Amino acid sequence: MFVLVRRSFLLALLGVMLIAPGAQADSILDGVTSSDCYQDVSRPFAPWGDSSLYFLAPNGDFSSGADGWQGGEAVADSSPLSGGGALHIADGDRATSPGVCVGLDTPTMRFLARNAGDPGGELDVDVRFESLLGLTLTLPIGSVHSDGAWAPSPTLPIVANLLGVLGSHTPVAFRFRADGGDWLIDDLYVDPYGKG
Repeated sequence: MFVLVRRSFLLALLGVMLIAPGAQADSILDGVTSSDCYQDVSRPFAPWGDSSLYFLAPNGDFSSGADGWQGGEAVADSSPLSGGGALHIADGDRATSPGVCVGLDTPTMRFLARNAGDPGGELDVDVRFESLLGLTLTLPIGSVHSDGAWAPSPTLPIVANLLGVLGSHTPVAFRFRADGGDWLIDDLYVDPYGKG
């Protein structure tokens, strides 16, 4: 079973304004175009009682191994949703997804995960995005715990999607950091709220 350690929405917004800038924009956000903002949708989490529509993030099912991902290791083990493999993140390691386009109409993300290691471990999730000054910023959006079985994460607020104005989109990437445990992630989806 997963538990989400949520930060208050107001603190998250404040964090966007106060967070220290990182390095100049890097390749994780390069190449995301407006055509990446509109994807086919499905209800992948319906078996767990979530009938919301989602679209698969680029290589979010690891059908192409770890192509586009930075960090982690592609493995043959996969979630109940797909047979394309998964990404292994060992204790202390991190992995960052390829860039994906989000906006006000894409407020949340969700994925499947399994912790095969220390049950006290957690998987921290951040969103990375580019500021108006061209700097890459990182904002924590949640922490996940697992009982060892594949299960969907809670829906996590992207928060950086609020930086765009209605009708505009922002490229983001998601970073996963293993703080204890031995994690597998698979089936990374974004919720296109505006299409549901």
